[in-house]
Amino acid sequence: MRVAAGGVAHKVPGEGVSIRGALVRIGGKTEDRVLRDWDAVGDNPFFCPDAAAVAEWADCLDSVRKAGSSVGAVIEIVAEGVPAGLDEPAHGTLDGDLAAALMSINAVKGVEMGDAFAAAAKRGEAVGIVTTGRHDPCVGIRAVPAGEAMMAPVLAGHLLRHHARTG
Repeated sequence: MRVAAGGVAHKVPGEGVSIRGALVRIGGKTEDRVLRDWDAVGDNPFFCPDAAAVAEWADCLDSVRKAGSSVGAVIEIVAEGVPAGLDEPAHGTLDGDLAAALMSINAVKGVEMGDAFAAAAKRGEAVGIVTTGRHDPCVGIRAVPAGEAMMAPVLAGHLLRHHARTG
């Protein structure tokens, strides 16, 4: 249902707004961001933007399966071209609504906006944080389309409320 609703909601923001997702880590194995190719995401069963990592990830999952265990994953969902001004000043913020939507996916155990987790470890220094996407710890490859699908209705809702306020 989430993916179907997200497919409809993708149409609300209009041209110029793109939402895409990828699996960027399985267990301790991460994609090589230098080799990242968004076009590769649809060409493999892992939704991985690093085609070279796919075979290694398949081997990793096979060994985890054979051991009767499981492993976590990290997905990244990126929205680009989002118009400014969709946020609310205090309650009903875009980040809060996105986090709530993503946390409604059972496997999701954390949501990061920008460099939030890394920034939490820094001390008393000036740190600039730019929200360009999010990283969603989850269990399973199917979280990529679900994550994309959850971002679309949240953005659509904020866009519609923004248009209602501004005419």
